[in-house]
Amino acid sequence: MSTIHKRIKDLREKLGLSMEQLAERVPVSWQTVQQWENGKTAPKRARLEAVAKALNTTSEYLAVGAAKHLGADEFVAVRHLGVRLSAGHGKTFLSEDEKSRLLFRADFLRTAGVSPEQTVSVSVKGAGMEPLIPDGATVLVNRAATSIINGQVYAFLQNDEVRVKRLHRGNGGFITRSENGVGKPDPRQDFEDSKIEIIGRVFWVGFRL
Repeated sequence: MSTIHKRIKDLREKLGLSMEQLAERVPVSWQTVQQWENGKTAPKRARLEAVAKALNTTSEYLAVGAAKHLGADEFVAVRHLGVRLSAGHGKTFLSEDEKSRLLFRADFLRTAGVSPEQTVSVSVKGAGMEPLIPDGATVLVNRAATSIINGQVYAFLQNDEVRVKRLHRGNGGFITRSENGVGKPDPRQDFEDSKIEIIGRVFWVGFRL
């Protein structure tokens, strides 16, 4: 049976976050996160929204395990992700821009097989993915899809920058490929050495003509 404790742990692990990283996002101590996950305590109502935001979900899902049902004619406000540096620690983490949310029909996301709670938008900088994804385009990302499928397009955090590339896994590392340089892949990089954080798989792209 799914509980709030298990949902917090499952979402944290799915996002590839350590207890310390989740604690910093909320913010609380890592010991508090540990107590949430082992069932000793649970987030208080005033703290639940911050925990949900840090895990890219809703407080309703954490509390009861189900999101509000959305009708086909209803719209979902998709969160926009950026990068922020934490003061004093030198650590980088993803942050939301409340002013840059985009509205999408709920039935569109369901047809794409993506949960509204796990959908975020990311801005693309650079021409490496043209013509598939132009410079300045906005992409939608499924945060639940973090397992690499060779050749698929992913958004990921690396070296304090959000990047969008095709990823290929192999030999304990990965290779990134640009769309307009398929024959010239970047050198293979080790997951541990590169400190890569997979945000999710890209499933939609939009841009101005």
